[in-house]
Amino acid sequence: MLLNTRPVSILNINQPGIYENLKTTHRQIGVILDGDCPKSEEFLIACGHRKFFSVKHHWLITTFSISIVEKFNNVNLNINVDIHIAISNAKTLNWTIIDVYNPAFERGGTLNYTKVGYYNEKQGYNARSTVAKYWTRKNMTGVTFKTMATVNAFCGCSMDITTTKSWGYPTPNGSFDGMVGALQRKAIDFGCSPMFVRADRTKVIDYGRSVWSWKAGFIFRSPKDRTPIEIFLKPLSVSIWLITGLLAILSIIIFKIATTFERNKYQYNKETSWSLCTILTLGVFCQQGLPSTPNMSCGRIATISIFLLSVIIYQFYSASVVSNLLMKPTNKIKTIKDLLDSPLKVGAEDIIYTRDLFAHTKDKTLVQLYYKKIYGKGNTSHFLTAREGIDLVRKGGYAFHTEAAKVYPLIETTFSDNAICELNEVELFKIKDLYGSFQKGSPFRDMIET
Repeated sequence: MLLNTRPVSILNINQPGIYENLKTTHRQIGVILDGDCPKSEEFLIACGHRKFFSVKHHWLITTFSISIVEKFNNVNLNINVDIHIAISNAKTLNWTIIDVYNPAFERGGTLNYTKVGYYNEKQGYNARSTVAKYWTRKNMTGVTFKTMATVNAFCGCSMDITTTKSWGYPTPNGSFDGMVGALQRKAIDFGCSPMFVRADRTKVIDYGRSVWSWKAGFIFRSPKDRTPIEIFLKPLSVSIWLITGLLAILSIIIFKIATTFERNKYQYNKETSWSLCTILTLGVFCQQGLPSTPNMSCGRIATISIFLLSVIIYQFYSASVVSNLLMKPTNKIKTIKDLLDSPLKVGAEDIIYTRDLFAHTKDKTLVQLYYKKIYGKGNTSHFLTAREGIDLVRKGGYAFHTEAAKVYPLIETTFSDNAICELNEVELFKIKDLYGSFQKGSPFRDMIET
């Protein structure tokens, strides 16, 4: 028959196929059970083994005896169950509504039952709680979980902590290793070491909410784009340097002519060799004076012209050198392709995820980077610990792939201020969210997520 457009079935708990009617994948099922029926305890135990006390099943059990609660002592219940027991009180014509759950039956949890309301014909069903279900059930009464994170302070449970060397990747036999494998084998209840969502993992585990944003990439010091020699040569172009050299040669010739002419005219006993004229010209360009002043007008005019030329060149050159030294080096490495074409050596943190990333990536540039700069036959030296990799970055000329949040404290304590200012990053992808993980169909997911 139909009740409010919803199908209703009345079944005998002793009839064959009763359990097939309780199976559901997506639909919500409400079950009303006469708790005083013979073999009701065996039926409840069987339903517990078949996981029929899940978030998809909502139970109302009627009875005339308070001893009904004892029938749940051996029933596999968990913290996510929705079971209300209505116990009749013949004197008041009221039905007392009791909420029943167990934090974790398979982990040694203790059965809990609490009065949540009542029912009578005049006022109807009054068993609605104003507090969230998982808030009232947050005390796990000392249940021991096998897990990878600490939530005992909030839930009142103890932890049997398990560690693995991998988040969980497929093995040749079809199962998973690492934390996903432990969840698949039900060796642990949940893992709060966050992980990426992968299609193959969703078949064997359930994901929770996002608990961490993961940012990783290549960290490196910007390579110096000029040597000390280039710093002093770069302010002037090649053509200007050539013109300056020609003017210097012309100045030497003018000095030679002027000093020789003056010596011959006034019969001075002065040296007028080419080497002396070269030294005098070099001194003028270096803002040095002359040992004597020419007496003839042509010599004085030539000297003044050479001094003015040297002042102009010196001022422009010194200003350009200072501005070049103060200028922040430009970062020419902004993409993986730039990193591939740069002179930097490249390494990566030696973790399962990094090796899996380079082994299965479809990005052609990343594949080239891996085989050109990271991979070496019989050589794993480019897969390093975070400390080793960051130490190479500090020395310069090295790009290291790692998680930024992990190495920032290390950089702060080991790098100089100048080295920190030179740091740059090239990200492989945008920041990704990581999620908590649970056994497939875990009864604890909603409680922990809440």
